[in-house]
Amino acid sequence: MPEARDGILAEPIRVASDGTVAVPDAPGLGIELDEDKLAHYGKKYFEITSRGIAMKTVREKGLFTALRLARKRRR
Repeated sequence: MPEARDGILAEPIRVASDGTVAVPDAPGLGIELDEDKLAHYGKKYFEITSRGIAMKTVREKGLFTALRLARKRRR
């Protein structure tokens, strides 16, 4: 969604009708962040616990990988 993509940018990314994006002329990545929007959206908006990390790993990587990573951390 363009709103999410451009949420903290000073100028939105312009996408042509054929789906291409022009290479920016500005240095670096060629984008400028809007400091006011960044201050608003840059706050921590969620917390994750050790259990939450474990559950996320199981969902994304599978139980076997989660158990293997847990064993590595204990060493």
